[in-house]
Amino acid sequence: MQRIRHEHLLEGQRFCTLEGREWEFAGFILTHFDKHPHVALVKPLDRKTRKVISVDALFDKRLFNAVH
Repeated sequence: MQRIRHEHLLEGQRFCTLEGREWEFAGFILTHFDKHPHVALVKPLDRKTRKVISVDALFDKRLFNAVH
């Protein structure tokens, strides 16, 4: 499987779930799964609500799309 290149992720970049929920990229997270980088996402209107997902999941078009 091809690895996703994540060098172009910018803090504040927004992504939308297929259900229409918007999330904002807040940075990279160190996990014990070093082979699979993870990111922190926050809700733009409630920055205390966070989730951590893999970079692969963030770029999976079945889960998220970039907001332009």
